[in-house]
Amino acid sequence: VNLYAIVNGCFKISSAIPQQSRQESMPPPTANRKIGINDLRADKGGDPDRYRRLLMPNDGDSDLINQVLAQDNQRRSLLTSLESLRSQSSNLQKNAIAPKKKAGEEVPSDVLQQLKEWKAEISTLSNQLKGVEKERDDMLTKIN
Repeated sequence: VNLYAIVNGCFKISSAIPQQSRQESMPPPTANRKIGINDLRADKGGDPDRYRRLLMPNDGDSDLINQVLAQDNQRRSLLTSLESLRSQSSNLQKNAIAPKKKAGEEVPSDVLQQLKEWKAEISTLSNQLKGVEKERDDMLTKIN
């Protein structure tokens, strides 16, 4: 029977509330083990509700978990879009541009324009992704 409480910014153990069986498989956060993003992702075996309960005395930290998860979802969405664009760009280069260049033919300007637009969008998405990752990681640091 353990309860984790935040004392001076670190999790400390005290007895009072029974643990759930799922928590036994997850090591408790300590000064040596910080809360990682996978600890908060339900789809990766994490338990965000557990950490919300642990941080409940600090309501701001509980809301911070929701913000971290929102940033993480935005990051994953951006990453999916970025990977899709990279794949489309690669396919365009392999299937439309490279064969024309190899044959010594001129590549149509609309194909080159499409590639140029995708590269600009890839650059924009990459920068957005870096910003979202930094915000998410900064919020995780505040929780820890």
